[in-house]
Amino acid sequence: MSDPTSASPNNSAALVSNLKADPRLARWVRGVFHSSALERVELHHGGSAGSSHVETWTSFEGRTPDQIIRDLYQSASEDAEAFHGPQKYVALAFVQNQRAPSRVIFRVDGQPWEQSDDFEGSEPPNSKGLTSQLMRHTEGAVRLALMSSRQMTEMMARNLERQAQREESFMEKHLKVLELHESLLHKGHERDIEREDKASMRQIKMGIASQGMQLLPSLIAKFMPGGSGALPLLTNLVGSLSEDQIGTIMANLNDSQRGQFLEVYTILREQQEAMKAKEGGG
Repeated sequence: MSDPTSASPNNSAALVSNLKADPRLARWVRGVFHSSALERVELHHGGSAGSSHVETWTSFEGRTPDQIIRDLYQSASEDAEAFHGPQKYVALAFVQNQRAPSRVIFRVDGQPWEQSDDFEGSEPPNSKGLTSQLMRHTEGAVRLALMSSRQMTEMMARNLERQAQREESFMEKHLKVLELHESLLHKGHERDIEREDKASMRQIKMGIASQGMQLLPSLIAKFMPGGSGALPLLTNLVGSLSEDQIGTIMANLNDSQRGQFLEVYTILREQQEAMKAKEGGG
């Protein structure tokens, strides 16, 4: 075990500074020192190449926790002089009937970087440290890139799915519009045919009425009293026409035909009234 009194003034100042800056070691020592089953305390240096043993304490009779703390810092400070930069140390306390030792990690400043030597510290700012940093940064960048790509891919997939749904909906609506257009065209064609049929029938009726009106005076003159008796039939026919029937006939005649029809209708009505008067007098 190292003697705390053999420390140089610089090391003593460093010990006081380290004790004030890192109280974890003091709490840990006071916690394990009160165990009556404490067997030994070991100090290890955690370098980048692996852990290395520094010192072991097995006798604690007559010693106080503060002395143990100073011994740990003293040994760690002497060991750190062989390295540059902050060094990591692990203190282990082995207690009887405990499967795993209790441990605490603390750091001690080594030599300044200007006083570098051939030893390698636990956290060296050299090519290994830079490589580790670059690897971490590269891993983080790749992870972010993969996450971004995944999110973009998922978003594009959702957009494509919505686009396909919209296109399908638009196609269904378009087909319905085409069906409606064809139906309207068919109905319009049927209406055109119906109008043409009505117009043809009207022309036929007008032609028949025109021919009948042209022949009607001859028939009246031919079948006057003394004739074969067709005039009474024609008179009764004209007399039986209702106003709606007369209006329908007049609607299918032109101006000249309407005049002739009114003239014939008047003659036949007068003839019918004369026949009724004669029958009433007899």
